[in-house]
Amino acid sequence: MHILIVEDDRELASSLKAIMEGAIGISDTFGSIAEAEAALMAHKFDLVVIDRRLPDGDGLSLLPVLRRLQPRPATLVLTALDDPYDIASALDKGADEYVGKPFEPTELVARARAVLRRYSLDVLGSTQFGNLAFDLNHRMASVGQKVLDIPRRELAILETLMRRAGRVVQRETLEFLRL
Repeated sequence: MHILIVEDDRELASSLKAIMEGAIGISDTFGSIAEAEAALMAHKFDLVVIDRRLPDGDGLSLLPVLRRLQPRPATLVLTALDDPYDIASALDKGADEYVGKPFEPTELVARARAVLRRYSLDVLGSTQFGNLAFDLNHRMASVGQKVLDIPRRELAILETLMRRAGRVVQRETLEFLRL
């Protein structure tokens, strides 16, 4: 996972980077909307964590930029603006999750993981992990553009693992898949 953190408070940005890297994946931090836009044009991110009050404007102005990206990264707004109208506005503009400051790191990570789980299934009903893709509608797996010929039992196991990518899957869960 690759995470973009847009936070102008250097100390908080450093803390967020450590939290996210310890729990989810590689994180890059930027302190302005302009820097974040440049990073988004140069790299693919799975999750974008956005502060609202940035030196060059409201972090929500990044949401239209994010909507144009393919694939679109998941978004989590992390801000001190915790009025219900601010929250509703951000969600209506396309944010996937909203967490108020101060925050509990455990909750932040859990909400970030929840957003990423929701995004693991795109609108076409497929999920991807690295270059391995699984089409849930047609129950087909592929690497790159090459469709894999996988026996039914192994395909069921792969589907279970893909649906739970990044999480521990108990052996009993896989044993239950007897076909």
